[in-house]
Amino acid sequence: SAYNETSYFAKAIKNGVDGFILKPVDMEQLLETLTKTAIRIREHRENFMYRAYLEEMVQQYAGMLKDKSRELNQEMTSDRLTGLPNRVQLAEILDAGQTTTLILLNIDNFSHINTTYGYSIGDEALVAIAGRLKECMSHGAHLCRFASDEFICLLPGYSVHEARDFAHDVIRKAFLPPIRLQKKQIDLQITFTMAIAEGKGWDLLRNAEVAMLETRELGKNRIAVYQGKSPLEAKQKNNIYWMNRLRTALENKTVVPFFQPILNNRTGKIEKF
Repeated sequence: SAYNETSYFAKAIKNGVDGFILKPVDMEQLLETLTKTAIRIREHRENFMYRAYLEEMVQQYAGMLKDKSRELNQEMTSDRLTGLPNRVQLAEILDAGQTTTLILLNIDNFSHINTTYGYSIGDEALVAIAGRLKECMSHGAHLCRFASDEFICLLPGYSVHEARDFAHDVIRKAFLPPIRLQKKQIDLQITFTMAIAEGKGWDLLRNAEVAMLETRELGKNRIAVYQGKSPLEAKQKNNIYWMNRLRTALENKTVVPFFQPILNNRTGKIEKF
């Protein structure tokens, strides 16, 4: 929360950050981010154990090395739950440096599903959501699962205006009908907050994250477009400037406090300052 400058966004995203917490802290956003991070840690541990198991099998059966390597590569580049490309494949696409349009999709209030019905129901919902998103993908589009409740759609050749129309079509065609969860026999009405950015490389994802943070301050179930020179970025730079000045002043003991006595009118005594 103390480093909100543009350069930190890019570095944090490239290092695999799952979310940003801005001050003042919004408790719902904090809980959602913690839940998302906990799920990522769990998935990372499961993937690590699975990869270790595969590597042991490769050592025992040298003749099966080629097949096991293929399985390992599939595990590392695909999301375990939905089968969609994961962050590894997304990084390869962004590192290619091709200009494209990106849509960041965040499922509104997804943490409520996990806390109300449990993680197995949440997983069933994610699989169903991923399936509907895949049905909406046009030729040449890339759909990735970015985090526990976030997906990314890359649309090469699309303008921002066309990407916005595409986002509206996704909502209308795929998610106006509720999702039926078989385990609990319940219907879920899914909504998204989406952020659209055009560009290339990791700045593309950073810009989408900035647009997502801005629209989240206004509410949910919205579609935002990164406009450049974001007021949020300027505000964050200003916050960092003053935090650094205050930190330096405290370290050098150059802060001079002034106190105003507050008297009790009945007793005439100073009760506090």
